[in-house]
Amino acid sequence: MNALLALFNRSLRQDSRAKSTYWARAGLVSLICVMMITTRLSMGWIGAPGLQFFATVISTNYLFISLAGLSFFSSAITEEKEEMTLGLLRMTNLNPLSILLGKSTSRLFSGLLLLAVQLPFTLLAISFGGISLVQILASYCALMAYVIFLSNLALFASVVSARTAGAAILTGFLLVLFLFGHYFTLGILSVLHWMGMIRFSTPGTILQAFLNGWKILLPSTRFEEVLSTGFSGSLLSPQIYGNLALGLLFFAIAWASFDFFCRDEKDSTPRRFLFRPGPKTVGIASAFRIFNAGRAWKAALIWKDFHFLAGGKLTVFIKLLLYLLLPYGGILLANGNGTLQLDEYGYTYLWSMVVVFFAELVVMAGRIFRQERRWQTLSSLAMLPISIRRLAYQKVLGCLVGCWPTFLIFLGGCLLLLMANWADAVLWWSNPNRDILHSLALQLDWRGVGAFVGVVALVLFFLHLVVDLSLRFKWGALPLAIGITWLLNMIALPFSIYSMGEASFVAIPLALIAATIFLHFRIGLRLEKIAGEE
Repeated sequence: MNALLALFNRSLRQDSRAKSTYWARAGLVSLICVMMITTRLSMGWIGAPGLQFFATVISTNYLFISLAGLSFFSSAITEEKEEMTLGLLRMTNLNPLSILLGKSTSRLFSGLLLLAVQLPFTLLAISFGGISLVQILASYCALMAYVIFLSNLALFASVVSARTAGAAILTGFLLVLFLFGHYFTLGILSVLHWMGMIRFSTPGTILQAFLNGWKILLPSTRFEEVLSTGFSGSLLSPQIYGNLALGLLFFAIAWASFDFFCRDEKDSTPRRFLFRPGPKTVGIASAFRIFNAGRAWKAALIWKDFHFLAGGKLTVFIKLLLYLLLPYGGILLANGNGTLQLDEYGYTYLWSMVVVFFAELVVMAGRIFRQERRWQTLSSLAMLPISIRRLAYQKVLGCLVGCWPTFLIFLGGCLLLLMANWADAVLWWSNPNRDILHSLALQLDWRGVGAFVGVVALVLFFLHLVVDLSLRFKWGALPLAIGITWLLNMIALPFSIYSMGEASFVAIPLALIAATIFLHFRIGLRLEKIAGEE
C-alpha cells in the first residue's frame, strides 16, 4: 500500500507546500469578499441579496472548474509525455494505478480543497437573507461531484492524447457534449418532428426518458433546483450519484487503457508538416511541393513564424477555402436556398470574419512565445543583432501574415455592401444629407464612443493577458485569461458603473488602456529574463 501511494503522497506534499496553492486560496477568498461588498452595496434595490450573492459564487466556481478541466486536469499525463519523463516513472516500478493516483488524484484533492476553503465565507450569505444552510451545502456537494467527474474525464483524455493541446481539445469536446448534448439532441429531434420525419408516440418513450435522465445529471439542473426559493430537499441527489459514477467509469477506462496508449514514447520535437525533407515526388504528390516553405525570406523571423506558427501556405489555402464556403453553407442552412440580398451576404461575410480574426488572434497569442519557451530557443534568438522587443514584433507580424485570407474576405464583404448600396452611396456623396449627418452625430455621443473604445481596449487587454500568462505557466494560459477577463466584466464593470455613473464610460477604457500598456512592457521584461535564464 505504501508503494501504491508513494507518488500520490509526494504530490500532495509538494502541492501543499507550493506558494501558488496559497496564492490561489487567498485570491479566491479575496474574490468572494469583493462579491460580498458588491452585494452589500446593492442590498437596497435587489431582493434576496444572499441568494444573489451565493448564485454569483456558484456560477464563478462552475466556470473556473470547467476551465480547469481544459488545463489543470487535462495535462496530468501529457506533460510527462511531452517532457519524455513517463518512461522514467515506469522504470521506478510504479504501476499505472500509482501513476494515475499520483498525477491526477492529487490534483483532484487540490481542487476539492479550493472548494472547501470557500465554505466558511459563503456561509455569510445566510446573514444577507434569502438563502438557507441546506441550499449552500447542497450546492457545494453538487460542485464537488462535478469536480470528481471532470478531473477523471480530463484524466482519460490525458491518457489517450499525446500532447496537452490534444487532451484539452478532447476534454472540451466531451465536456460540451455532456453539458449541452441534451439540448442539441432535443433541437435535432424537434426539427425532425416538425419536418414529419419522426413522431413521438407517447410522452414516456425510451428516448425521452433517456434525455430526461441526462438532464438530471447536469450540474446546472441541480443548481436551478437548489437555488430556487423555498428549497428544503436532501443534500444528495441523482446528479451527485451520476457524476460520481461517471467519474469512476472514466478513471477505470484510463487505468485499463494506460498501457496501450502510454507504452511507447514518441519524439516530442515540433511538428514539421510539409516542411520535413524527403525524396522528390512525381504526379499528384509533387503538386503539394508548392506549399513547402522554400527558401527563407530576408525577414527570416517573419518567414519562420508564418510557416511554423501560422501554418504556412497550405494552412492559408485551406483557410481561404473554409472562410469562403462555411459562411455560405450557414446561409444555405438558415435560409433554405441561399436566396439573400447582396448586402445580406456582405454582412454575413463581414461579421463572420471579425469573429474568425478574433479567434485567430487568441490562438496565436497563446502560442507565439510558448513554443520558444518550451523548446528553449529564445536564448538563441536573443543572440541575433536585434532587440528583444523588435524580435517580438517580428514574430507578431509573422503570425499576422497568416491571417491575410481573413482580411481578404473581410474586404470582400465590405465590397459586397458597397455594391449593394452603390446608387445610394453615389447619390449621398454628390449631395450629402445634412440631416443624416446630424442624427448620426447625435447617436454617436461620448458614451457610444467610450463604449466602442472600451470594447477595443478590452480585446487588446485580453490578448496581452494571454501572452503574459503563456510566459508564466506551462499550460492553461488561455482558460485562465478567459476566467480573469470574465471576472473583471462581472465584478469590476458593475462596481465602477455603480460608483462612478456616466464617468465610467471614460474611466473604464482608460483603465484598460493603462493595464494593456503595463502588460506590454511586462511581457518585454519577461522575455528578456527568460532569454537570460535559458
